[in-house]
Amino acid sequence: LSLAVIFIATQNYFFCQKMQRWYDVDFSYTALLIANAFILFIFSLIVFKPSNMFRHSVFLSWGALTYPLYLVHQNVGYVIFNAFSDKASSGVLVILTCIFMLVLAFLINKLIEKPCSKWLKKLLEVKVNQPNSTNLR
Repeated sequence: LSLAVIFIATQNYFFCQKMQRWYDVDFSYTALLIANAFILFIFSLIVFKPSNMFRHSVFLSWGALTYPLYLVHQNVGYVIFNAFSDKASSGVLVILTCIFMLVLAFLINKLIEKPCSKWLKKLLEVKVNQPNSTNLR
């Protein structure tokens, strides 16, 4: 856990430096460090304490949004920031972008990820259960 804290602190520093150079945007090292430390705390709580409120189905549903959110957040976020930075304050823009990203991640999860995973699971089951197939059972 202490290595994770050290890693977060150093990565935050380097991330802030790179983002400031690449995008000419100020990042608060302290705010980023606090946010990442909070996320590490929540993950640690989930991993090391099996009976906690984060095992509730609502949080599991939110967890399903993490991968589609990871896929779209940076590119779509920068497009939104570049398109609307002169039309809205940065605070409003961040909040609206976060809401849009969560809705987009939800739609990707429900309309693409879940239907495709069912189809792929059926396809894999057929392949694994074929006689004379080269599978890894």
